[in-house]
Amino acid sequence: MWRPEELEEFNRDYQLAEYAPRFLTFGGNCGGELLVINESGEVFYMPSIGMAPVTAVKVADSLQEFKGYMQK
Repeated sequence: MWRPEELEEFNRDYQLAEYAPRFLTFGGNCGGELLVINESGEVFYMPSIGMAPVTAVKVADSLQEFKGYMQK
C-alpha cells in the first residue's frame, strides 16, 4: 500500500480517472494489479494493463474488511 502523500500522483500516473472512473488506487501487489476502491467503499484488484471497471475483481466490501484480511 502506498503512503497517503503518494496517492494523488499514482492515481494521476495510472490515469484512473480516464480508464476506471469512480475508482481510486491506494496500492498494488507488485504483479501488475492495483488495489482500488470505488465510491461505495468496496475494495477491488484491477489490472494496470487493460484497466477498466469491468476488469475489477472485488476482494472486500469495505476498507475495514480488507484491513482484517491483511492482518491475518
